[in-house]
Amino acid sequence: MQTSKGARVWRIHEQAGALLEVAQCLRAGGLVAFPTETVYGLGVHAGCPEAVARLFEAKRRPTDNPLIVHVATADAARALVREVHPVETALMQAFWPGPLTLVLSAQAGVVCPAVMAHTQRVGVRVPDHPIARAILEAVGVPIAAPSANVSGRPSPTTAAHVLDDLAEHIDGVVDGGAVPVGIESTVVVVDKGVVTILRHGAVTAERIAAVAPIENDPRPNAPLSPGVRHAHYAPRGTMCVVEGCTERVQQYIQQRLREDRACGYRTAVLAYASGASAYEADIVMCLAPCGRISVAAQSLYASLRACDDARIERVYAEACPRIGLGEALMDRLVRAASHRCVRV
Repeated sequence: MQTSKGARVWRIHEQAGALLEVAQCLRAGGLVAFPTETVYGLGVHAGCPEAVARLFEAKRRPTDNPLIVHVATADAARALVREVHPVETALMQAFWPGPLTLVLSAQAGVVCPAVMAHTQRVGVRVPDHPIARAILEAVGVPIAAPSANVSGRPSPTTAAHVLDDLAEHIDGVVDGGAVPVGIESTVVVVDKGVVTILRHGAVTAERIAAVAPIENDPRPNAPLSPGVRHAHYAPRGTMCVVEGCTERVQQYIQQRLREDRACGYRTAVLAYASGASAYEADIVMCLAPCGRISVAAQSLYASLRACDDARIERVYAEACPRIGLGEALMDRLVRAASHRCVRV
């Protein structure tokens, strides 16, 4: 076990007794970040009001932003809720363990009201990461685990990202290397057998539709899902997403880069394989050198944090098609840009 600015760093597959230490820390009300397949989560005992309050304070998280509860099995999820609809069962069977969060009717007194933003529903998922599963099995209590970053910042996909944001405010982080997905879980709610997607994520709408009927979200302001009401994922510089045909997008961004350079701004471009060579910026990052959106999703948050490390003041991002995982990637890009989008 190492330490970083007060936070412990565990590598549970390398250190004897580390898993037990992590479980004991969480059961005692500690704040421990750990990897899931999506991003690093900041774990806390979901039934401990003092620990949950400490988590909100550490993240500077608005109290109307609910937390997702992580458990080791579907049976553990059922123990938290009043009932499970057959469609919810079908979704569990199809996508758990995995990056799908189900918003379910909570049993009274099982998790803290603050976890649910003082509603009667709780978001639950079973993560598909060996370290996360090992921790959840060892701790034996439901763990609320939002992304392990300061609210509004890009989500962390490595332990180093967690420590950059929270080293002085948490008890420790389990270092499991870079996460494999890089985009948060999809969040859904089922009403009368129909699925509403509250937040697009790593499980695409097309995959869900193969299991159950979907309708558009009729409650965009309902506080049932994290990541839908507040600014999220943003770099420190001003960001803009540019949509349109490739040639026009490149022309528009290059013109903005010239203007920014004349004003003395440091610039960056987030591009794809076909456009990365077209730009003259301080940093040009190819999100998907192989052209795969899944690779772009995996590298997005690290790229935004790299912009901060390089003191970038203007960030331009090429849009991607809103198909499959591209829907979730565009959601993150648009929110990172505080909805500054241009169509050319």
